[in-house]
Amino acid sequence: MKSKYSTSLTAFFVFLSISTSSYSQCSISSNLVTNGDFESGNTSFSSSYGYNPGNLNPEGKYDINTNPRNTHTNFAICGDHTSGAGKMMVINGASTAGVTVWCGTVAVSTNSAYNFSTWVASVHPTSPAILQFSINGINLGSTFTASSTTCNWQQFCEMWSSGSNTSANICIVNQNTAAAGNDFALDDIQMGLSTMLPVKLAAFTAQKYQNSVLINWKSTSEIEHNYYVIQKSTDLQHWQEIHKEIGKGSKNASADYQYIDNENSSQSITYYRIKSVDNNGNEEFSPIKNVLNSSNEITIAPNPTFDKVHILGANEVVEISIFNTQEYEVKKQVFSAESSGIELDVNDLKPGIYIITIMDVNGNKTSKRLVKR
Repeated sequence: MKSKYSTSLTAFFVFLSISTSSYSQCSISSNLVTNGDFESGNTSFSSSYGYNPGNLNPEGKYDINTNPRNTHTNFAICGDHTSGAGKMMVINGASTAGVTVWCGTVAVSTNSAYNFSTWVASVHPTSPAILQFSINGINLGSTFTASSTTCNWQQFCEMWSSGSNTSANICIVNQNTAAAGNDFALDDIQMGLSTMLPVKLAAFTAQKYQNSVLINWKSTSEIEHNYYVIQKSTDLQHWQEIHKEIGKGSKNASADYQYIDNENSSQSITYYRIKSVDNNGNEEFSPIKNVLNSSNEITIAPNPTFDKVHILGANEVVEISIFNTQEYEVKKQVFSAESSGIELDVNDLKPGIYIITIMDVNGNKTSKRLVKR
């Protein structure tokens, strides 16, 4: 079927849904891992993958680099987790499950609780890595999956009881068997005695309110807790402290907090997080919340995309059509007045430029340009 369309080329933003480990489960008193941030290069750890600087072809290779694109032409351009400009371990995952990606040995005390954590980001959106921790050859906890959004750093953490052990061979194991995709980066690997911050967050929200952003959070306990700091970012790399709030010191009751950010951002999306600091200076961060600054604008993301695209800001959608550059409709999906947040699978489309036309329940149509890789 052939149909005409009208194009509207607009800016796009990266749609991130960031999840982190539980707020109080990843506290480490003193990191025992040497070169866990990889700033010293390819040293102080072992791997069953092959070290091949600057060329991660074929699968089963890794490199220590400041940018995944430097190691493979199909990888995303990302900054490391530590500073955004440092080194990270970039991996082209192999199609064999149970391969150790990274291993290191640390001395531990008996009968003590330790936390083992790493930050992970996909460098290609296809088939995100499925990883698992192991200690002394025994799998620790369940598997965890990297985000399908490239360059989206997530922290994963597991607690381990040392028992009678005086040393721990800690490893990160790849359980994904996909040859296509399965490409990721590791950074800031840590292991140390578990320390639980005395504050427990029960809720944290950031929502657009007229021309401002309304931030609410609630704690269920604040034993020996000092203060909170609200931080704001437009790129997930640079964070600005916009408000400090002294804790209420609630020990067995909930405490509610609110702050209004009246400073408008010129960017299409703004990120917020809360830093909690106790009386000893220990600090920890909440999960990150994002706020769209143009709530009435329909956007599609990620764009370009390899497999899926999100339709954001569209209300009561009843039909979405995709046209190629010859103006032929190549894909159509019908809805029952769906609200915003629709996800489309475009993996079957050939690489190229397309136009997505979104029609609402009143027959209004909006067209967006999509690049399929």
